[in-house]
Amino acid sequence: MEQQRDSYRSILETTSNAIFTAAEDGKILSANSAASRLLEYDHEQLLGMPFQQLVDSDSELALFFKFQSYRQKLVRQQQGLEMEANVITRLGQSITVHATISKGQSGSETPLVISLADIREQKQAEQEIMRMKDEFTANISHEFRTPLTIINGVLDNLKGHLTEPAQVKQIDSAKTNGLRMVRMVEQLLELSRSGRQNILITPIDIGQILEFVARSFSAIAREKNIIFQFPERCNYWVLGNLQAAEKIIFNLLSNAFKYTPPSGQVIINIEQQNDELYLTVSDTGVGIDEVEQGKIFQRFYRAEGTNSKHIHGVGIGLALVKELCFAMGWTINLESALGKGSKFTLMLHQTAAPANEIPSLESSQLPIEHNIESELIDAKTEVYHHGGQKSQYLILVIEDNPDMQQHLMNIIGAEHQCILANNGEEGVKMAIEYLPDIIISDVMMPVMDGFEALKIMRRNELTAHIPVIMLTARSDAESRKEGLKAEADDYLSKPFDAEELLLRLRNQIQSRLKLQQRLRQQIGQDRKPTASTPAPIEDKFLIRLNHCFEEHFESAEITMTQLASELAMSERQLQRKVKALLDLSPLEALKAFRIEKAKALLLQQEPVGIVAQKVGFSSQSHFGRVFKEHLGMTPGQFQKNHRTSSQ
Repeated sequence: MEQQRDSYRSILETTSNAIFTAAEDGKILSANSAASRLLEYDHEQLLGMPFQQLVDSDSELALFFKFQSYRQKLVRQQQGLEMEANVITRLGQSITVHATISKGQSGSETPLVISLADIREQKQAEQEIMRMKDEFTANISHEFRTPLTIINGVLDNLKGHLTEPAQVKQIDSAKTNGLRMVRMVEQLLELSRSGRQNILITPIDIGQILEFVARSFSAIAREKNIIFQFPERCNYWVLGNLQAAEKIIFNLLSNAFKYTPPSGQVIINIEQQNDELYLTVSDTGVGIDEVEQGKIFQRFYRAEGTNSKHIHGVGIGLALVKELCFAMGWTINLESALGKGSKFTLMLHQTAAPANEIPSLESSQLPIEHNIESELIDAKTEVYHHGGQKSQYLILVIEDNPDMQQHLMNIIGAEHQCILANNGEEGVKMAIEYLPDIIISDVMMPVMDGFEALKIMRRNELTAHIPVIMLTARSDAESRKEGLKAEADDYLSKPFDAEELLLRLRNQIQSRLKLQQRLRQQIGQDRKPTASTPAPIEDKFLIRLNHCFEEHFESAEITMTQLASELAMSERQLQRKVKALLDLSPLEALKAFRIEKAKALLLQQEPVGIVAQKVGFSSQSHFGRVFKEHLGMTPGQFQKNHRTSSQ
């Protein structure tokens, strides 16, 4: 017996797992050397310590000692209990372990044996594999979207030259199927993330979310002649995540409309029972066979009913719904009969409305694709070219794919001047060299990606003012956040329509014209930034330009070369920079500055000839012409009007 105990001790001391024996209440009776090493406690410190003190309070392992039901579970399972948990070291570090709890030998004084295996390296490897899988899936999305954008562009061109309705219908069918491919890729990407993304649970108004999503299906209901009913203007607060809830309702409704024939019904109901809320989506569609109902939430499974074979899909939507429900603690059930329709029921946990005001659900919180229609309707449609001539605006396109380059050049070149860069690094150099009016940049490129290029351009005073539209094949929220963080002015997901891109360009040009007007009005003003109101990036250059003008406006001999040298720029860069910000040449801006100075002197009733000399005009008659061009009156009339108004 003694020899057997020595053998057991030898095994315990040589194993890499931390082994504890504990009483029913969790008091540690013994621990091996591996336990001391893992948790950084001396052996004597561990003895008598409650095991619960070593465990993250939120983990399942902590629940074992809190609830009798868990200990009863151990009695029923001869093999013991296995779970993943986090244990806390003496220094407060959290370590992920695989824990096994088993009963001690019958009749022994050791009720529990606990084994902890350090799985940090395994978890890191899993996370790296998941990261690589996410990157691979995102790249697949990119590889799909880029050629589909080109295909759609070609189809649009073909459609514009067709007159036969049957041929137009074929082109529309090709475009629809291309967009369907993009949607399936996006669902794959969402599904790959759903099982492990951390979802922030907060009080959300499910009634408001439901109404918002449901309204987007109203047009489909009218088109298919489907009776569609849903609760309106109701407020039900539940625990969940806004974006996840929107995806769940969207997928359930999409599924209902997909399988419901014309003249059918899709009905949404909400019922309260105690603290639970039951949201049902019912349809009178093809229904699901009882045998298949248990498989319908599996990834990539599609019901094989004879009435549904003509419907496209790869079985992603309901799997995503199930996994998002699980992540939020919701449950979903299905009732269905073949030929009689289906009813999906969500059970949600109600909560009190928050005391603090929560922003209402707006379209900006939903994926970009949901907003495209309204953006196209609201966009301004001014055209900045006349008689078929190209505008004076220069657009820099940064794109690595040759086919996409040609596609973009064909679209943009019809209205504007266009230059091309093959990657982000080349794009930064060309932006500094040419100072274009607008930059359109892809995101995923070799050498330097679009986000990095954008950050560099935003830090450079020469290029900081240039509006940038990011083109991306990734429409997920993280990509959009990264683009906004890098200060992109607009964000357009592939595939896109040619007209949509041109509308966004026109909107950026319109915004730039308004900014130019505002900045022109500030020429000659003291615009020093303060700690509370730092200067916008455009103002920083204009402050330097004003200082330069302040030093030289009295000299009639100042030249463009001198101004450029003072500002450490080439003449070409100075010309385009000032033109972009003020829609004036540098010398025109200097004239405007001189006129502002002249106004102040004229208000002091100084003679016109003296004022002309003081503000850098060698000729009084030239000064008079320039003054009248700017203010619509001569310097003498300006003084007279001021005297009259002050009397």
